[in-house]
Formats: sequence, C-alpha cells, structure tokens
Amino acid sequence: MGVKLRGRGKIAYKWIDKKVGNLLDIGCASGYFTVYFKNKAKKVYGVDVKNEMIDEAKKLYPEIKFFVIKSEKLPFNSNMFDVVTILDVLEHVKDDKKMITEIDRILKKDGLLIMSVPHKGLFTFLEPDYIKTSIPSVYKLFYFLIKRRKPQINSYIHKHYSLMEINKLTKNKFEIINLHIGGSILSTILSYIEILFLRLFNRNYLYNLLTPIKNFDYSINYGKFGDNLIIKAKKI
Repeated sequence: MGVKLRGRGKIAYKWIDKKVGNLLDIGCASGYFTVYFKNKAKKVYGVDVKNEMIDEAKKLYPEIKFFVIKSEKLPFNSNMFDVVTILDVLEHVKDDKKMITEIDRILKKDGLLIMSVPHKGLFTFLEPDYIKTSIPSVYKLFYFLIKRRKPQINSYIHKHYSLMEINKLTKNKFEIINLHIGGSILSTILSYIEILFLRLFNRNYLYNLLTPIKNFDYSINYGKFGDNLIIKAKKI
C-alpha cells in the first residue's frame, strides 16, 4: 500500500461504503492514496497534471490506470464512473466551475463525488498555502532562510472555499449527503513542523508519527473553526 491514510483520505475511504465499478481519483500525485481505493472499486483510475508523478505512479502501481491531464477537461467517456474523488485539488484548478461540470459529465446517474477543499474559516490566514499566495513576501523569506534559494510561486493557484461557495458550485448537479469540516489550528501547526523537516531533510520523517494525531484532529467536526471541508455528494 501507499503511505498511511490521513485526514481527508481516511474520510473519503470510509465514505465509499460498498464496492463499486469504476473510480477516478483526480489529483492522484504518485498514487499513494489512490492505491487504497483498489479495495473499494473493481477498476481504479488516476489523473494528475504532473508527468513525473504519473510516471512514478505507473511504476509503483501498474494495476491502476494513470493519465496525465493538462486542463480541466477529463479524457473519459460520459457516465463512466461510479465514484470520483478530488481531495484538496479543486483549490489549485484555474476554472473550478468547468472541473465540476466535467465531473458531473463523467459520473453515472446517482454516482458519488467525494471532494475536499481548504475551508474558508477563522484561521485561514495561518494556513501555509494561503501565506504562499496571499503574503508571498513572508513565504519567500522563510523559504530562503531554510533552503537558501528562491521559491517559484508565480503561477501557483490556491483558494479557500466556504460552504456557501461549495453549494453554489454544485447546485443543480449534486446533492450533498455528507459534510464534515475537520482539522484545527493544531493540524496547521503540525503541518508547519512537517514542512520544516521536509525542507531541511527532503523527507518527511514525522509523517507516521504525526498521522494518528492529525487523524484524530480531522475526525472532529469544528464547523466554522475547521481547516478542511469535505463533502460526499450524489449526482442528481
């Protein structure tokens, strides 16, 4: 299997409560979460925008079908999938409305969308990617102090969503049947510690150690105080 399921990945896995036919994981990276979905679907597919990630995924998990995509357009037939997962990916997409429309197109009737996004909550301003895009000067300073080189963030896209915005995006396409807003400022602090270790050692030595703590924190529904919003929605 891949790395230990954490937070949104663990919730998504739990929410697929029966084995389905076809499942697509959008933003699969190297397949470290995608591989778990083999237990939940007869056929599993993954897509990502990074060629090197897909190359690695194909080597690690040849039994899963991986594809590179370069836009919101998905290279699949309409009404093909029973489940689509898109976990902390929509916030990086240039045209989120088009992405939701594409997911609607490829899902079968009554198919499931499981989607997580950074929540526009009270502590949004502390989130690492928010600082990266909204206060780049601060991010560049810390990055340079740790790595001794300048970061490349010119084309980086990162957004936060409120529940109202998610409802608007999915309106007339999906019916939300499960909602969870998990993770607190504790997870944010732990993420900074992990980022520091990753930048210093090019490896996250704390991942397994901190996963149980992060999972417990994510399991609590914090509402407006939560960091991450995840929904399970049925195609109308």
